[in-house]
Amino acid sequence: MKISRSNLVRSILLLSSFMVVAACGVTPVQSQQSESGALVSNSRQSESFSAARLAGLSDDELELRSDPACGLADVRFEGVIVEVIDKFNEFVARSAEGVLDHIPLAGHPDAPEDGDGPGISALVCDDSLISAYAYNRTVVVSEGLLAVLWQAAWASALYSDDPEALDMALDDIVYYALTDSSDDLITKEDIDGLSKSGDFSRIAGDLFSSAVAFVIYHELGHSYMGHALSVADGGAPEDSTHEIEADIFAASSIKRAGLSIDGADLVFSILDRINPEGSFGHPSSLKRASVVERVAHAAPPDQ
Repeated sequence: MKISRSNLVRSILLLSSFMVVAACGVTPVQSQQSESGALVSNSRQSESFSAARLAGLSDDELELRSDPACGLADVRFEGVIVEVIDKFNEFVARSAEGVLDHIPLAGHPDAPEDGDGPGISALVCDDSLISAYAYNRTVVVSEGLLAVLWQAAWASALYSDDPEALDMALDDIVYYALTDSSDDLITKEDIDGLSKSGDFSRIAGDLFSSAVAFVIYHELGHSYMGHALSVADGGAPEDSTHEIEADIFAASSIKRAGLSIDGADLVFSILDRINPEGSFGHPSSLKRASVVERVAHAAPPDQ
């Protein structure tokens, strides 16, 4: 039975935020975007990131990195996370000096050395929350978010020719996740059966990879642009420009990595079911999706 959005909102306590910028650091940093979607670093951005490196890890980051519940992703997700991070590092490494200057490399779960110092660690924490957030040199994605995107990607493959059935399926997936239900709309047995069809497996796999890339690149954007730093220094955590900047960074990075942007739509579709109006500095999913759409259809950025 289809769960209406109004009933869903009334029956559960909605998460107040989807991609939270965690506090840790020094000063706010502004990013610039060319009309082509290319990210252009400026001196203030580079100086802030260099200062952040010298400052070392925050107590929160140290605690996360030593938490046994945070580290490698579940075997279902680990390969995809490693792949999207490898693609990120590849385009950063081949990018022309001055275009993507000072973007650090990333690693899962350990931060790599990128020549100038430690890179950024991408951790997966074993909890059921639908969340992702960024610190100075650490980004975190929850197992709960990955599980929802995994289910949603397979539902999208299964109901690709039936928009109404897909809409109902996504409603159910979010409902089960937010009520911490042990039920899965699409079970492991279902997925094992669907995997025998190359089309289902390819569609679901590509969509999931794209969605995971958008989430991780978004959080890497927060780290790179110093957004996590600004909160601890008195910056406004509700600054919606930070989310738009991180979305632009993610969309532009996905293009450079040669991945599909389709996963961003899946992320916003899930977000729209959690809180369509946005919250705590997060603009509405509609506004964010329109920004990503413009970047996706802009001329290819310089490599």
